[in-house]
Amino acid sequence: MKDKSLIFKDRILDEILRSKEYKDLLNESCKKIVEGSKKAVNEATTVSWFEIEIYDILNESFGIKYKPEKEVLVETIRHKAKGRIDSKIGCLVQEFKHHSKLQNAVQIEKAIKQLLEYLEGLYKKEQVDYLGVLTDGVRILYIRLEDGKAIIESIKEIQERDIDRLIKSILSLNKVALTPKNLVKDFAEGEDCLARVLSRALFETLSINISEKTKVLFDEWKELFKLSHNDKSKQSAIKERKVSLEQTMQRTFNTVDEEYMAMFSLQTAYAIIIKIIAFKVISNIHYHNDMLKFSQLSSVTTEALKIKMLELEDGGIFKEAGLLNLLEGDFFSWYVDEAQWNTEIGTVIGNIFQILSKYEEKSLFNSGEEIQDLFKDLYQSIIPDKVRHCLGEFYTPAWLADNVVDNTLNRIKKQKWSGLDPCAGSGTFVTRMIARICMEHADNGEEDKTKILNDILSRVKGIDLNPLAVLTARINYFINISHLLKITDKFEIPIYLGDASYVPEDVEINGVRCIKYQIKTLQGIININMPLSALKNIQLFSEAISNIEVYIKMQDSSLIAEEILKLIDSQDKTDEILENIDILSKQLVDLENKHWDGIWARIIKNYLITSSLDKFDIIVGNPPWVDWKNLPSEYRDRIKTSVCIDNSLFSGAYRTGGINLNICALIANVCVNKWLAKDGVLGFLMPKSIIHQSSYEGFRNFKLNDGTRAYLQEIDDWTKAGHPFKPVTEKFLTYIYSREYVEYNEGIPVRKYELKRGRKLIDAHRIQKFSDIREWYNCDMSVAGTIKVGTTTFGYAENEEELRKFQAISGEAAYVGREGIEFYPQELFLLEILDMPATSEKLVAVKNYQGDKSKHKVPPLTRMLEKKFIHPLVKGKDIQKFHWDAYEYVVPFPYKKGSKIPIAQKELVKIAPNLHKYMLANKNIILQQTDYNEKIINNDDAEFYALARVGEYTYGEYSVGYRDNTKWQASVIEPIDTSWGEKILPLFQNHAVSITQDSNGNFITKEEAHYICAILNAPIVRTYMMKSSDSRSFKIRVPVKLEKYDAQNSAHKKLAELSINAHLAYDNTSKVAEIEAQIDKIYLALCGYLE
Repeated sequence: MKDKSLIFKDRILDEILRSKEYKDLLNESCKKIVEGSKKAVNEATTVSWFEIEIYDILNESFGIKYKPEKEVLVETIRHKAKGRIDSKIGCLVQEFKHHSKLQNAVQIEKAIKQLLEYLEGLYKKEQVDYLGVLTDGVRILYIRLEDGKAIIESIKEIQERDIDRLIKSILSLNKVALTPKNLVKDFAEGEDCLARVLSRALFETLSINISEKTKVLFDEWKELFKLSHNDKSKQSAIKERKVSLEQTMQRTFNTVDEEYMAMFSLQTAYAIIIKIIAFKVISNIHYHNDMLKFSQLSSVTTEALKIKMLELEDGGIFKEAGLLNLLEGDFFSWYVDEAQWNTEIGTVIGNIFQILSKYEEKSLFNSGEEIQDLFKDLYQSIIPDKVRHCLGEFYTPAWLADNVVDNTLNRIKKQKWSGLDPCAGSGTFVTRMIARICMEHADNGEEDKTKILNDILSRVKGIDLNPLAVLTARINYFINISHLLKITDKFEIPIYLGDASYVPEDVEINGVRCIKYQIKTLQGIININMPLSALKNIQLFSEAISNIEVYIKMQDSSLIAEEILKLIDSQDKTDEILENIDILSKQLVDLENKHWDGIWARIIKNYLITSSLDKFDIIVGNPPWVDWKNLPSEYRDRIKTSVCIDNSLFSGAYRTGGINLNICALIANVCVNKWLAKDGVLGFLMPKSIIHQSSYEGFRNFKLNDGTRAYLQEIDDWTKAGHPFKPVTEKFLTYIYSREYVEYNEGIPVRKYELKRGRKLIDAHRIQKFSDIREWYNCDMSVAGTIKVGTTTFGYAENEEELRKFQAISGEAAYVGREGIEFYPQELFLLEILDMPATSEKLVAVKNYQGDKSKHKVPPLTRMLEKKFIHPLVKGKDIQKFHWDAYEYVVPFPYKKGSKIPIAQKELVKIAPNLHKYMLANKNIILQQTDYNEKIINNDDAEFYALARVGEYTYGEYSVGYRDNTKWQASVIEPIDTSWGEKILPLFQNHAVSITQDSNGNFITKEEAHYICAILNAPIVRTYMMKSSDSRSFKIRVPVKLEKYDAQNSAHKKLAELSINAHLAYDNTSKVAEIEAQIDKIYLALCGYLE
C-alpha cells in the first residue's frame, strides 16, 4: 500500500478520482475483498478484508484519517435492548455478515431488518440521513434512509463501482451533498432565506430603476406568463395568489404590474441559483482552468462578480467548456446589465457562491446510482404554491414518471430505444430515461464513459414551451451526466425550447422543402421559412446561430443572411428563399435595435431544431391539462388553422361552449404525428375524462396525417392512488398508445392502483423508482372497452363477460332526461319553512339559505311569501335508491304551468306582491349571475328572475329522478303533501335529473315511471354507469336500452311492479337486493343477453 500511495503524491482529490491508477486500484481491491471474503472463516475476517483494502486507501493513498467506530450502541425502535452496529463512519453505517449468513431469502430479510432498525434508531436520535451497507464481502445491499424513509436497493454481487461508492461516501462526509433536500434547506427555508432576499433585491431594482432594455424583456415575459385577473370563477385563487406574492416581497401591491414584477423576480432568483450550481459542476470538471475557478468567487468584489455573472449568463463560460447550449441568454439575465446591477444583488449572489463552495463535486461523487430531478423541490419552495397553481404547475413525482417510462418501454421490442418528453418541465421524465440507460450499461458491464455519454445524448431528448423549464431541465440533464464528462467533451444538451402543440410545418415553396413557423412578439411577428437543408446538420446549425448572435450585436443583416445561406443547399437558394432570408435577417437586427439582445435568434434555433428531430421509439410525459376554452383566443386560432380541425380532433356541444378539448389530447396527437416512430409507443398522463366524455370522441379516433390511426393499448388508473398531484384531485390515467391495431370492443387491459391503508404519498417524496414504492399499492386487473357501436367511449368492466353485458344493455333510451333548474343564487332561491304563523292563509313564513361557502353574501331574511308559488325542492343528494328523502328546502317559482318564462312583473306584483317585492329587492344580486343562464334561457322577453332549464317537461305529474354525479340511483317522484296542507309538485335543482316525458314529448304515467325507475336501478345499469363515466358527471340522457313502456308487455309490467314493491320496502336492504336481482334478470333478457 505504501508504494501505491506514491502514485497519488501531490495530486488533488479530483485528479485522483479521475485517474486510471485509481480505477486500477479499485479493481484490485474489489478482487481481494471478494476472494478473501469467500475464504473467510468468520465475520471478523470479512471485516478485516474491508478495512485493509478500503480504509488503507483512504488513510494512506488519500491521506485522510478516518477511523470507523466499532460496536456502536444504538436504541432500536422495535426492541427494548440496544443494538450494536458493526461499523459506523459519520452517516455511513455498515453491517457485516459471514458469507454463510446471507445464503437465502430468510437470512437476507433478517439482516435487512436488523440494519434498518439501526438506521431508524440513529435517525430518531440525530434526524439526519444515513446510508446503510449490508455485505458479506461477496454481495452487497444498500439502504438509504432519507427524511426517515427507507429506500432499500436490491442485493447484488460486489463490483468495483461498489468500492468506489463506499470510498466516495466517506470522502464526501466533509462536503454538503448536492441533493434536493440540501438545496431547499440552504436556499429556500424561512422568510429570510437567500432566495427570498435575492428576489426582494431584484424586485426593488425592477420597481425603482427598470431600464428600457429590461422593460422590453419583462413585457415579453409577461405576455408568456399571462396571469388571470378578471375570471370571476377564479377570484378566490387570484386573491390568494396576490396575497402570497405580497407576503413574499413583504409589501402591499397597488397595481397588477407589481404582481408580475414579483413573479419575474422570483423566477429570476431561482434561475440565478441553478445557473451557479451548473457553474460549480462545470468548474470542477475543468478545474485546471483559472477562468472557471469557483471557490474564488465568494470573496471577490461585487463589480468583479458582475463581470463573471455576465460571462456566465451569456453562456460563454459553458461554451468554452464544451457545453454549447446550456445557457443561451434568456429572460432572466437582465440583472447583469450595467443599468440594473447593484451592491445588494451582488452581495446576495456572493453569498450563494459561498454556500455552494461547501457542496460536493457532483461530477466526482455521482456514480450514476441516484439520477434524479435535483431542482423540482427547490422551485416549489421558492415559488409560492398559490402562484404555481395559478399557472397550472403541478410536478410529476419521480416514481410515477418511472412507472410511465417502464410501462411504455415494455411495449417496444427495441433494446437501444430513443425517448422524448415533449413537455419536459423540470426534467423528471428525462432523468428517469437517463437513469434507465445508465442501468442498462451497468447491467451490461459497460464502463466506457464516453460511450455511455454519447448514448444518452443521442437517445434522450426533451422540449418545453416555458423558458424557465427548459433552463431547469438542461441543468438537470447536465448534472446527472456530469460524472461521465471529460475535459475534451463538446456537445449540446438535447433539451429545446418549443411548443409541442404547435410545431413548425413542413411546406414546399416553389419546389423547395421548408420549415414554416411564426413567432409572435410584442415587437411584431417573426415569419420563418427555412429550407430543410439548413437543418441537415444540427451541430453546424447551432454553431451558425452562435455566429449570428455576434452579427446581430454588430447590427449587420448582410452577415446574418450570409451565415444562414452557408447552411442551405445551392439548389434551394431560389429568389423567394433569398428574399425570405433577407427579411428575417433585417428583422433580427430591428429587434436588436429595440433592445432584444439577440434572444430571438436562439429561440428561432430551438423551435426549428424541434421540427427536425428524428423519430423516437417512446414519447413519454405529463402534458398540461388545460381546457381548450381556457387558452388565449389567439393561441387557439393559430392551432385550429394549423392542425386540429382537419384531424377531426374536436367534438362537443356548441350551445353552451362550442368545441372543446383538453390541450393534452391535442399534444398527444401532434406528438404521434410529428415524432413517434412507426412502431413507437406513447405514454402520457392525462385526465380520466378523456376515455368517456363526448368532447373527446374525435380525439379517441386518433386519426393521423398519413391516414392511419393510433390505438389505446392499455391503461393505468390512478384514481385511488392517493392523489399524487395533491392538492389537485382530478382523476387521471396513464394512456399507452401505438399504431398496433386494437379491437376496442374486445377490451384492453387496465391496472387499477389503490394506495394501501396507512400509506401516505408525502412519505414517498424522494423515491425515484416505482419498484421502491410498488408494495405500497394494491393492483387489480380489469378491462376497458367500447360499449356502444359507432362511438369510441370507453367503459370499465371487471372482465370480458361483464363487458359483454355492458355491450348488450348499451343503447338509446326512449325517454329524455332533463337537468334540474338553475336555482341561483342559492342564498336567495333556497328557502326554509319556518314554524311560525303567517299573516295570511295565502302566505308561508320562510328564511333564506345560509352557507359557509356562499359566493353571494346575503344576510338572513325572514319573509312571508305566497304559497301558490312555493314548491318543494329535490336536490341530487336527496335522491336515494327507490326513495326520495323528505325535502329540506322550498323554492319560489313564479311561473304558470307549462310556461318557459316567468310571470311578468306587472302581473306578479298583483297576484304575488310579497314575492315580487322579494325579487325586486334582490335584483342586483340576481343579475350578478354569468351570461350562462341567459344563453340557456334564450329569451329577451324574460324577466330578470327567469331561471335556466325550465320547460314544458318541468310540469310533469310523475317523474323519475336521478343524480348526475357521484352515485347512480333513481326514485319515482310525484306531487307531495306540504307542511301547509297542499299537494304540490316538487321541482328539481341542477345536479338532480328528471325524466317526465318520452322522446316524443308525451308525459309518462305512474306505471311508466316505475318501469323506468326499475331499469335505472338495475344492478347491471348501476355498474355500467359507474364504470363508463367519470362519477363527477353522468350523462343526462341515459345511454342504455330503455324502450317505450308497453302496458301489454308482461316483462314491462313486471318491472313496474317490482319498482313499486322496492319503493315500499326501500329501507329493507335484503328485500331490495332480492328485487334488484329479479330486475337484473328480466332487463338483461329484454336486452337479448343470454347467460
